Amino acid sequence: MASSLLSFSRRSNRVVPGTRLAVSVEGWDVEMELSNLSVGGFAIICRRPFKPGMTHRFTISSPSYGLSVTVVAKAVHSRPSDEGGELQFKSGWEFMLGVSPDDKAAISLMVAVAVQPG
Repeated sequence: MASSLLSFSRRSNRVVPGTRLAVSVEGWDVEMELSNLSVGGFAIICRRPFKPGMTHRFTISSPSYGLSVTVVAKAVHSRPSDEGGELQFKSGWEFMLGVSPDDKAAISLMVAVAVQPG
């Protein structure tokens, strides 16, 4: 499946991953799906709601490319979603200020990987 570019009046264009990228919260055993990704943030779909303003340490990885980056992000919104036929929540996250230059480069590379045919 090829990725698509989302462009809604956002600071950063978001891509819908065509290549399987994994996302997780450090120390949690909660299944999450990366819905979209940009150099400014990302969205996930999972069974758990998040309160806007809360922060977590996320790891975004591409096992097929051997890439991984761990960043702190802040929840911007969390809304119910019936994607997949069961109640889940779609949460939007923005990367926190203070992301190192190496992490910014890794995020940019992850966005590039996301648009590769998978």
